[in-house]
Amino acid sequence: MMNIKLGMGAMGAIGTLGILGSLIGLVKEVLIIILLFKGIKVADIYINKNNNSINKDQ
Repeated sequence: MMNIKLGMGAMGAIGTLGILGSLIGLVKEVLIIILLFKGIKVADIYINKNNNSINKDQ
């Protein structure tokens, strides 16, 4: 294993990058969940609209 000595500034930068990476990952997960629910709503509207038009044709 390599011994690398970092100054206090470098340690702070690494910590800041770690925190930013975690926050970005959390925001990404929340956005994915929001988009998933919006996609389900759109699919439900599409399915209901097509079911209604099929039932009218019969």
